[in-house]
Amino acid sequence: MKDIKLMIEEYKSCLYFNEDRYLDALQGDPISICDIGTDFAREQNYENAVQCWLYLDRNNKADASTYCNLGVSYYYGNGITQNIEKAVHYYQIGAAKGHAYCQYNYAVALEYGKGGKENKEKAIDFYHKAALQGISEAIDALCRLGCYDEMHGLAFYHRRFKGVSE
Repeated sequence: MKDIKLMIEEYKSCLYFNEDRYLDALQGDPISICDIGTDFAREQNYENAVQCWLYLDRNNKADASTYCNLGVSYYYGNGITQNIEKAVHYYQIGAAKGHAYCQYNYAVALEYGKGGKENKEKAIDFYHKAALQGISEAIDALCRLGCYDEMHGLAFYHRRFKGVSE
């Protein structure tokens, strides 16, 4: 694993370099370090991106977005060896922290038994949590699983679009 200070210095040559983010990261700001990882990913430098996010995880400074980024990286093998079990692990942590896309991705894993045991009941619970945060794919999944009929699904979309809570 690269030293985080070296990683932050390498960020100066990143296409998406942001000086304020760089200076904050030098001071150890975890949000800035996560964002630097995202900037590296945007320029397809996935190895540096993952190193930033793993640094935060290993130092107990990761937030839900960091866990989502790690989950996606492990799922697709971007910048790190593909590992579905680890992807699901990070999705689960992010989902517990309320990250909508982690909730959705964790629900998919639970529904299909990716990276662990299939659990449709728990999948529905996480699809619902993601749907309440406006993830349209989660609403579609709930309709597909028979939790909503088409009219209820459309009403749910409408409420989300209008900003009305359920």
